[in-house]
Amino acid sequence: AEVHLNDSIPVNLTYDIPSRKLNLPFTPGDLKAIIMSKDPTEPLQNNLVKIGFGYPSAVLFDIHVNTGASKKGIAGFDANYTGFNGKSLQDMNDYSTKAWGTVFGKKMMSGAYAGFGGGTHYLMSKPDKLMFIPKIDLRIPTNNILFGADVRNIKFLKDDFSYNFCVDGNYFTRHIAAGNGTLQTELYFTTALSLIKKFDANHLRFDLTYSNNTYDYDTTLSNFRVQVNPSYNLIEDGGNAHIGLNLFAADSTIILAPDITGEFNLSGDAIIIFGEAVSHYQLNNLFALTSINPFIGKQFQTSPDFETDINIGIKGSINSNLMYSINAGEAFHTFMNVYIPDTLNPVTYSALIDTNKKAFHMHAEVSYKQNERINISGSADYYKYTTRNFTTAYGIPNARISALLNYKLNNKLNLGTELFAYSSSPSINPISHTNETIKGRLDLSAGLTYNYKTKFGFFLQLNNFAASQYQRWYSYTTYGFNFLAGLNLKF
Repeated sequence: AEVHLNDSIPVNLTYDIPSRKLNLPFTPGDLKAIIMSKDPTEPLQNNLVKIGFGYPSAVLFDIHVNTGASKKGIAGFDANYTGFNGKSLQDMNDYSTKAWGTVFGKKMMSGAYAGFGGGTHYLMSKPDKLMFIPKIDLRIPTNNILFGADVRNIKFLKDDFSYNFCVDGNYFTRHIAAGNGTLQTELYFTTALSLIKKFDANHLRFDLTYSNNTYDYDTTLSNFRVQVNPSYNLIEDGGNAHIGLNLFAADSTIILAPDITGEFNLSGDAIIIFGEAVSHYQLNNLFALTSINPFIGKQFQTSPDFETDINIGIKGSINSNLMYSINAGEAFHTFMNVYIPDTLNPVTYSALIDTNKKAFHMHAEVSYKQNERINISGSADYYKYTTRNFTTAYGIPNARISALLNYKLNNKLNLGTELFAYSSSPSINPISHTNETIKGRLDLSAGLTYNYKTKFGFFLQLNNFAASQYQRWYSYTTYGFNFLAGLNLKF
């Protein structure tokens, strides 16, 4: 659960409703009318309202309000709506609301949140396949109820002990082809307890996590996970190490895996060698799968994925302005989903499981920051997959490049531009059943914010102004050029 701390404790607040997306080796582009860059988090004393309209027929509404931090606590409310309301079958909308609060005590604090979100997407494909299908029968509305709570101590207790206990969950519903389709539901619940014993700069930690996912599609299924993670953190002048073990019990499977990371300062902060052998276990549920591909139909497979990542690399910073990181490694998956067009229903996708998949990975990133005026960053990723049940990793690109530039011209005007590009990805023609390749894609966006007054300003966002109507998923072409303009109000 999210916890909002008082001013004496550093914290990065977020207005995003928590989600559990799959830990895939790429960041899929959203099929949205508006690709809005994230606004910087506002100070606690500022509330924010943002309203925008654009072409073609785009609407944005954003509100974030809070009571401000006090000795007793803080509370707030966030809401967002993004929609595209033209004549295209790609009409869509996404919305979210969340109320949250935190109460401070002398030695402990507790927080809770509850929210409701959802949206609507439309199934589509080539027009000749849809000419006799009413539009309402292609609609996929989703709803998601979120809840969570957190209790932790603010200061170390007697004998240098610390604790944290949290509960999170969501109830997700999805109606395929709302006119006459199938209702899918699932309930996710997780609880975690962390105990920490401090030894000077080092500490011993014990984590216990229980998760359960209950599905109700055509049949009722249930997956659970118990994770025990003892670990010890060692901090020295020349580096640090985290040494631990992960014991996973999921359904009828028990796995013991490493949880080890380390850094060594070869030349101060300029050159740091790092490595890791870490493991993760996640319940691949419908909510996570449809967050990646919203056009999944009735045919999909879900199974908990046990992933082990082994990486080594170098990183560093120069004069606190220039930072870089380069690493390479291998990821091992017991179960990982691939996305294939459904041959029985060409307008939907099947999410099928590939067992014992491996992925070799190379990653590089660099960033430069000069005071608050200039912020430049870029990253590149390359993956090579080894599959077992399929000839290739369907629906997953092998490479990605992204770059971001923010420039503060003065106290009133901020400029920014963002680029991301993906390599081609393999797919299957649902009619001929032959392999096809979805071409690589490039998306370039830019925007500006003008603060006319301290608490009043304007913004303009130009998205995909190269008008590249690429496909992220087979037969689903994304929007070309679109823009959004509007007002910011702080109070």
